[in-house]
Amino acid sequence: MAIIFYLLAAGFVVPTGIYFYFFFRRLLTLFGIEKKTKKSRALAVLLAAAVAALGIRMMDFSFMIMLHLLLACFFMEFANFLLKRIPQEKFQRVWSFLYKSGIISVVVAVVVLTYGYFNMHNVQRTEYTVEAAKAVGSDLKVVQISDLHTGTSLDKKEMEECFKQIQAEEADLLVLTGDIFDETTTLGQMKETVDMLSKIETTYGSYYIFGNHDVNQYTASPAYTSAQLKEELTGAGIKVLEDEVIELPGGYTLIGRQDASVKNRASIASLTSQVPEKDFRLLLDHQPVDLAENAEMGIDLQLSGHTHAGQIWPMGFLSKLVGVNEEYYGIHDIKNFRVIVSSGMAGWGYPIRTEGPSEYVVINIVQPA
Repeated sequence: MAIIFYLLAAGFVVPTGIYFYFFFRRLLTLFGIEKKTKKSRALAVLLAAAVAALGIRMMDFSFMIMLHLLLACFFMEFANFLLKRIPQEKFQRVWSFLYKSGIISVVVAVVVLTYGYFNMHNVQRTEYTVEAAKAVGSDLKVVQISDLHTGTSLDKKEMEECFKQIQAEEADLLVLTGDIFDETTTLGQMKETVDMLSKIETTYGSYYIFGNHDVNQYTASPAYTSAQLKEELTGAGIKVLEDEVIELPGGYTLIGRQDASVKNRASIASLTSQVPEKDFRLLLDHQPVDLAENAEMGIDLQLSGHTHAGQIWPMGFLSKLVGVNEEYYGIHDIKNFRVIVSSGMAGWGYPIRTEGPSEYVVINIVQPA
């Protein structure tokens, strides 16, 4: 996996270095160093190499700095292509300085990254109301937390504040739909977060399904095993569902699946065969996949995460364009079946979010009118 990231990084670093070589030769002219001199070439090589080096480690925040600066420069190049055709001499003098100095590119990159930081840390409350197509004994209030990726962005104080708000919801059910932890989560952070989650009181308890990152499959040196995580969760009173069916009061059945990355996970048909036909079927599946099949098997509502609503623009737009995920974000209807895809309480890899909100989700399942 590390080799793949380094190869991908090389695909960014080389063209980035070439671009910034010419960028710095242009910038140096503002300091009286002409482009064709050896001094200009030597300084441009050193400066370009320094900027390109930020992208060598794709998992470091330095890569995000380089990437956003590069994107801002590309927009600047496009603007220059249009504005250099304006004939006014005074305007051209000002624009020439702004273009050569790269000031606008730096400001844009800083503004976007700053917005991304605050957007990641501003956890919103998102609420949906779903009318049950089947007769149920009572309404059900569910709170969903997904993709917290403990240790990436939110600190202990911020998580405590979020969990305090969730406690105030007085929910019937708390569902944790995967990737609450990942490869960067330390053992101490894992235990600390489980302890905080265990203090959220609900009518029918808390339920957890694994995501693709929870089980540390993307690292050779995990801080803890999936068995240790399960033991910690179970010991804290949080029920871990791995292709399991749980009957709840009021005519509801909860189905918790293993992640889609698990090759031998049970089929949805085998799981729904254990559910009374009259029950409202609430499915927890980390990735929003197999939606048509789930609809066919009589699932009423599926809760998923995984997509982060893109997290870093334009990844969400591109993922949606090429169909990486069956659904991207929000609530979607397929006949009598509904799926809610959360963007997650935080994000993976980088402590910024420039696409989609950070959120916890409140779902009100109400009796049919």
